[in-house]
Amino acid sequence: MRNSYIQKALACATVSSMIFVLGACNSVSTANGEDTVATAVKVIKLAEASNSGLTSSGKVIADQEVNVVSKVSGKVANVTVKEGTQVQKGQELIKLESDDYVLQVKQAESGIQASQAKLADVKDGARAQEIAALESVLQASEAAVVQAQTALDTTEKTNERMKALFEAGAISQAEWDNANLQLENAKAAYQQAKSQWEANQAKLSLTKEGATANTIRAMQAELTRLQASKDLAENALQNTSIVSPISGVVAVRNIEPGEMAQPGVSLMTIVDLQHVLIQVSVSQEHVNQLKKGDKVQVLVKGIEKDLEGTIDFISPLSDENSTNFPVKIRVENKDGVLRAGMLADVVFSGHTKSGIEIPTASVVKKENKNYVFKIEDNMAKLIEVQVEPKNQDWVYVKSGIESSDQIVINPTDSLADGAQVRVE
Repeated sequence: MRNSYIQKALACATVSSMIFVLGACNSVSTANGEDTVATAVKVIKLAEASNSGLTSSGKVIADQEVNVVSKVSGKVANVTVKEGTQVQKGQELIKLESDDYVLQVKQAESGIQASQAKLADVKDGARAQEIAALESVLQASEAAVVQAQTALDTTEKTNERMKALFEAGAISQAEWDNANLQLENAKAAYQQAKSQWEANQAKLSLTKEGATANTIRAMQAELTRLQASKDLAENALQNTSIVSPISGVVAVRNIEPGEMAQPGVSLMTIVDLQHVLIQVSVSQEHVNQLKKGDKVQVLVKGIEKDLEGTIDFISPLSDENSTNFPVKIRVENKDGVLRAGMLADVVFSGHTKSGIEIPTASVVKKENKNYVFKIEDNMAKLIEVQVEPKNQDWVYVKSGIESSDQIVINPTDSLADGAQVRVE
């Protein structure tokens, strides 16, 4: 396959005979016998060329290239791989110090245990001992109410006698005021004892009835929240072990033990070169001839064997500044001979293109039109041509010149239409 490609390349070379000038200027005899100074030019003789397939050049890129980042911040305890190390998906690459994250997990577990115990007690209801204690408290508060009521009755009677004595002038104003103060204190003591007794009644009643459904739901919701906190803490602890997201080779290592890892900052770059992609551009005239899954021939300088590729992607959008469409070719690279950044030629087999090919350098652009200098009777004639790109160095000629014509290669700015030339 490789030799056949070289033979095809040589065949294309014989299509065009390069004739180089030996001197700067030579004399040319005109029809009336006068000698005229002719411009020396380099020319190429054209012939009908046939290409075994549409060819496009591109660059090798990794099938996958992933930047490894940390989800949590932390000090790097260990880096287990170096640049060039082959790694597997899920393999640990970097270990962060985890003491703080371990404590966060333990704290979350303690909160869950306390909430679970409290919820269990509420669901079980009050114990007999607790109810008996509340009933005893209620009885004591009831006795306090009776006692306060008795004291209040006694104080009220005393106050009535003191009032009669004050009106008769038997006691002073100070003694009357003190009697009124005693009555107000007795009333306040009675109200306080009554309020406490009512509160104890309500507490005993609620205790006997048990927790409401809303109370249980609220406690269950709190338990769920604490469980979520524990899950987050465990995830953070797990993320202190940074693993490879893909199988591949460590291409770049940006972190060392003792440094701080920050979330989202690239620590390593892993590339998968078991398969590679070659991205090329195909003109709009040919892109519809291609389809995903087509087999293509891949030729790379420095690799002494032909490679087979498969069309993996044909872009629905053209390049931003041209009418060419990006096409990606997938190539097996298990032996690792292809490296990212290499240049490759892709031959799309079965899409033959016959016609005249000329060097891109021979085309002169004027006012958005393409011209070449055709040699006729030792004269350079400017001929408009229609061309179609083949690659960076060659174009196809669609009209304007024919096979067996001679055209000037690399015409200078001083070469004019109708100029006398001499080809040696």
